[in-house]
Amino acid sequence: MCRFIFALVLLLATCTVLGAPAPKGSWDRPIDPDQDCKFASRGGTVTIEIPGTDHDLAPKRKRFNAPRVLRQVEGDFVMQARVSGSFHPSPKSSADGEDPSVAAGLVLIPADGNCIRLEYGAYRRKGEQRSCPAFRVRGEQLINLEIDWDVPRKKDTHAKTEEDIYSRLVRRGHFIYEAISPDGEEWTYEYRLEDRKLPAKLKVGLAAYSTSTEPFKAHFDKFKLQLGRSGEEDRNNIATFRRPN
Repeated sequence: MCRFIFALVLLLATCTVLGAPAPKGSWDRPIDPDQDCKFASRGGTVTIEIPGTDHDLAPKRKRFNAPRVLRQVEGDFVMQARVSGSFHPSPKSSADGEDPSVAAGLVLIPADGNCIRLEYGAYRRKGEQRSCPAFRVRGEQLINLEIDWDVPRKKDTHAKTEEDIYSRLVRRGHFIYEAISPDGEEWTYEYRLEDRKLPAKLKVGLAAYSTSTEPFKAHFDKFKLQLGRSGEEDRNNIATFRRPN
């Protein structure tokens, strides 16, 4: 475990944008409430593996056992990563009353009992599988994001059975912006959340979720964390935000 923490700190620190380096040791230990998940860091990739059991961050279900890796940030930030995996949940669910699903992505935790999630995943309903990015608040789905890209999806670094997507969360004061991208270069800002109760300090990081009865493995790479505000970022990206509340 200690070896993993050291490797993870090195990975995330070296990926942090210049001018806002992550302090050594700023990432918390991996959180695995049920002690049945696996974490690994190799070749610039963080992997989280979940067995075929119910793991979620869902206050409505009173379930907070999703495996995750977090760190504390204060004030404005930009966090992004590429998320990939084989998003194929089993026909049967491991949670009563829930569709079988698998998902992974970025997470923001402003307070106990609350969470903001931007993830890519898949679920089965009436035997049909659907895959899409989603933005969730307190674990409840807020919006399914549209994908209408001219840029081909890159799969050159992953197995043919895997899908990948770039995800980004941005904080500007009491606003949280979310964005998705096929290549990490052209971003589409789809949604803005306003929460005037956001604390100055909160937790951000990576998480994976599953209600599948089969194991699920998610990979995270191309990680960047920029602390503070970048004028160039705001002009080129948030300025093009197309779907305000």
